[in-house]
Amino acid sequence: MRSCTRGSFYCLVVLLLAVATSMQAEPPANKPLDLPAGTSTRDALVGKEEQLATMIAFGQSYTAHTFVFCIEQSTTLNCWRIPIIIELEAALAQLPPEVEFSVVMYQTGAQNFSTAPVKATPENQAAAVSWVSSSAWWIGTCCMMEGVLSAVEVANQSDAHEQAMILITSGDTGGATTQLTCEAISSANFQRDTIHVATPQLVGPTDWLAPVAYNTPGGTLAQLPPPMPGD
Repeated sequence: MRSCTRGSFYCLVVLLLAVATSMQAEPPANKPLDLPAGTSTRDALVGKEEQLATMIAFGQSYTAHTFVFCIEQSTTLNCWRIPIIIELEAALAQLPPEVEFSVVMYQTGAQNFSTAPVKATPENQAAAVSWVSSSAWWIGTCCMMEGVLSAVEVANQSDAHEQAMILITSGDTGGATTQLTCEAISSANFQRDTIHVATPQLVGPTDWLAPVAYNTPGGTLAQLPPPMPGD
């Protein structure tokens, strides 16, 4: 009888130790990195302290944490080259150093000032304006889809919650249909970044650009300043 009691006691001790070990090994139900279904990384960082800035360019007011300029390098926009550079320089000068930005220029392909948004320090602003000023403007058509997809890719390298793209375009799709261009842009822009469009004219051949802007939160459509002879 005594041995049975002693054996039961030992079994009870082993059982309690096993339960305690199991409880320690079990992970917590809600780990810090777990995100609810449908929550993006940006949504999870909403509480992170970010610098929200407002800039005015092309007669419009743009507010975001990160700005990406997407500029077409076409023959059509060559006459707007100087006004575009002036607007770009003035817009960047309004940003505090903590805010991020980048610039993408596109022809049949795209080239980036930076692979990810950079801080809007005076040095980075000057480098971006110099980069745009020294870029050649293409003689021929430009593929807007290539430019916007590259700009979206650059913007997605940032964790900033509110991002804005300023698309400067003549509406040239490089041979792709306007429907295909809109669908590709909408599909690539899965983060629903705001797209602002600046174009030479707001009516006529560029009518189809309105959905590109207005189908994004707070998107706007603006007209470029008067053109100047290309240099």
